[in-house]
Amino acid sequence: MRNYLHKLSLLILCSTLLGVHVRAQAEDIYIPRSNDREPWAPYIVELLQAALAKSPATTPDRLHWLETHMTQDRAFTQLRNNQKLDVYWSMTSQTREQGVIVIRIPLLKGLLGQRLLAIRPETASRFAQVRTLDDLRRDFRLGQGHDWPDTTIQQAAGLKTVTSSSYDTLYPMLQARRFDAIPLGINEIDDELRKHSDVDLIVEKIWHWYIRHLCFSLLRRIRRRWQHA
Repeated sequence: MRNYLHKLSLLILCSTLLGVHVRAQAEDIYIPRSNDREPWAPYIVELLQAALAKSPATTPDRLHWLETHMTQDRAFTQLRNNQKLDVYWSMTSQTREQGVIVIRIPLLKGLLGQRLLAIRPETASRFAQVRTLDDLRRDFRLGQGHDWPDTTIQQAAGLKTVTSSSYDTLYPMLQARRFDAIPLGINEIDDELRKHSDVDLIVEKIWHWYIRHLCFSLLRRIRRRWQHA
């Protein structure tokens, strides 16, 4: 693939040309293969395809799915280093926005940023006694992916946080009492508990908090196209 600086210069040029209705060339665009953790990914890909369809390219852009599963950190490393991956969707943070072009689109309307807690049934009465954030800070620990941006948000809020490099291992860790809850998006928690039904967990009914969430980390060439979709 072209080096990053060349690609970035070309993208700026393409944006300028689009403004004067000059037809652009189609490109090969590499995106991550979706997995069971992201049932909403096909919807996001459809949005991307709809945006690209508004492009004045002579032929449609060609989307390619990368088969290799990668952590979020690795995906951003590939974006910054121009290693195959061209487009990635994720929640944002100051660190993640360094070295990439960001398009701020609330792809899931903030649903993934609204968190409920997956807990062990025997701890429900303990959570029912929580009245303040200080209670939560003092008496509970939360399980998180080590590269989830909201991990640093929780830690900055003084919440005790235990991390794992593997999402799936969070569930046996919770069962083993390594921590007391896993915060999950309100749009995913029921499905995730069904997928991990071998672990006896329930949804905590009282605590519910919001985190500013999903944005599109993209190449600049897509931003103009999205605006015209």
